[in-house]
Amino acid sequence: SWFSFVVRFVEKMPAYKSTFNEVDANSGCGMLLLPIKSNVKGTAPPAPEGADDIIDEAINYFRANVLFYEFSAEGGADKSLAYLTLFTQQCLVRLDAKGKKKDDATKLMFELSREAFPVPGESGWPLGGQFPSAKSRQEADTVRGWMKHAREELTLRLIERVYNADGTPNKFWM
Repeated sequence: SWFSFVVRFVEKMPAYKSTFNEVDANSGCGMLLLPIKSNVKGTAPPAPEGADDIIDEAINYFRANVLFYEFSAEGGADKSLAYLTLFTQQCLVRLDAKGKKKDDATKLMFELSREAFPVPGESGWPLGGQFPSAKSRQEADTVRGWMKHAREELTLRLIERVYNADGTPNKFWM
């Protein structure tokens, strides 16, 4: 049938990969701790204005990448992208349940970005053994700081994508 053809076709196509795999950046727990365009205070280095960053990739590739059965990371930026894709899904689930208006969504996303979360190697890490554990407490703190900054920036940008100018949900996202 047509549906089974589409499913087989999608399963055989490779997922979108990050364009930042070759970038020279600090790393931790197998992820590249890439620069982020942000007005939020955080530990990530600033990215050049006018160019896409890992947050843009996570949001732009989200709807395509969630259709793939598997995602093989080719570098540290792909692991960062995988984590941010998973966090984007968590955001959308929360917004679908409680964020009917943009103002409510802003509060929900602020709270979600500030919630405690595990880093690779800690109990509750959602991506299992796909990421190496932190080798030291300093590495874990560095990764946690970058992830916190990335989560805060992603929630701000996601709200602008998910909601229309009048504050109603965008039907193509929600």
